[in-house]
Amino acid sequence: MGSAEWNLLTDEVSWSEELHQIFGRPAAGDPMTLDELPSMVFAEDQALLTGMVTDCLVDGKPIDGEFRIVRADGRVRTLHMMGEPVLDADGCTASMWAVLRDVSELRRSQRAVRESQDLLTRQQHIDRTERRVAMEMHEAVLPPWRGVRGLPGNGPAALDLAGHHLPSPRGALIGSQWFDAQELPGGRALLSVGDLTGQGITATSTMAMLMGAQRALAVAGIPPGPLMGHLNALLDSSAQPALGSTVCCHYDPATRMLSWAQAGHPAPLLFRGGAGRALPQPDGVLLGATTGGVYEQAGTALLPGDVLVLHTDGLTRGTGAAHDSTGHDRLLALAPASPSHGAHRTACA
Repeated sequence: MGSAEWNLLTDEVSWSEELHQIFGRPAAGDPMTLDELPSMVFAEDQALLTGMVTDCLVDGKPIDGEFRIVRADGRVRTLHMMGEPVLDADGCTASMWAVLRDVSELRRSQRAVRESQDLLTRQQHIDRTERRVAMEMHEAVLPPWRGVRGLPGNGPAALDLAGHHLPSPRGALIGSQWFDAQELPGGRALLSVGDLTGQGITATSTMAMLMGAQRALAVAGIPPGPLMGHLNALLDSSAQPALGSTVCCHYDPATRMLSWAQAGHPAPLLFRGGAGRALPQPDGVLLGATTGGVYEQAGTALLPGDVLVLHTDGLTRGTGAAHDSTGHDRLLALAPASPSHGAHRTACA
């Protein structure tokens, strides 16, 4: 901050040492007159400075404004000027006194804050839009039914299906977990549950791609083991790298056989006669984790009244500590409450 006084009667000019520093001029040099001052001012700001000085000298108005200067070293500085006229005994303006403060860093910080706020506002809008689009896409891809649905056929070999999806907490991006059930040619059924890494539109679109490919391969009669290999090749060659875990089951009501394969996913749980257990798990790595992955296929016969539970690991995750099976044990403890008669039941969660 520096001060200056311009005497209109004697043409004397007085600058403080700090003002010389602000303008980048030698302390021993002559201070600038009011006529010389605009030569250092930005062209866009010269009219502003001239107006403030004229109002002060002619109308006696105080000065309170900002303008930019370009110093001899090329540095641009923003100055805030406050001044007022000094009157003589007759009430005429004899001189003008002013204080000039270099506010360059302050204005730069304020500008950075405004830009950050604008950027944050834009990003929040983008996030809300992405969440809405991802949610709509996710809901459009998942099966439209909730609760109980029969599939396929009638009689003791039929399936009663129930599915549930618990959305992400409010404000979080939509994830890429899915469940699916589809009737296949010949009365067979496709059952699937899976999860992809990532969130938002990219993950949801990849999920939709995998679900569509899985349905098409199943309709074409590809069994679960080879089907997993095709899905792995698809994800491995995708432009958007991701890892996926999934379990894919084919059920044949004619033989009551459940054929299934998995890719790094929890095994289905089978509840029978008041007891629950996980099905023996065939080998299979995460989708997209390796090129040319081979997936084993397992099979088990279902009986009337069996309950088969396909789920993501979110349903059985405990405290998060290694080897924590409390969530898995809680789920198996529900076995005595499961029905023990009627059609086969499959729950996707």
